[in-house]
Amino acid sequence: MYQTRRTNNQFSKRDEQDLKNFLPLLVKKYRPKKIILFGSRARGDANEKSDVDLVIVANLKVRFFKRIGMILDLYKGKRDLEPLVYTEVEFDKMIKEKRPFIEKVLKEGIILYENRYL
Repeated sequence: MYQTRRTNNQFSKRDEQDLKNFLPLLVKKYRPKKIILFGSRARGDANEKSDVDLVIVANLKVRFFKRIGMILDLYKGKRDLEPLVYTEVEFDKMIKEKRPFIEKVLKEGIILYENRYL
């Protein structure tokens, strides 16, 4: 259910444990449809200062920046977290419109969680 994949040591054991602790909390509280790791950690070119970039697809009925704050309030990891939280409608619209950012996330990203039954 919760997957983290190390590529070229992009995750220290501590970083990996932080994600493994965080993902179940996130899933339990907000029931996301999908969580995707993207950016340098997914590509394999992260350095010690690289943050953890996530796209989270969850039907939260609040404004975009409020959603980000809700996710950050849950995260207790040592590494900086940069979550982008979209509703399913927003996410699907960006895919349909072939937005370059989402296409890159889908091409390079690593799916950490996916709930196909929602």
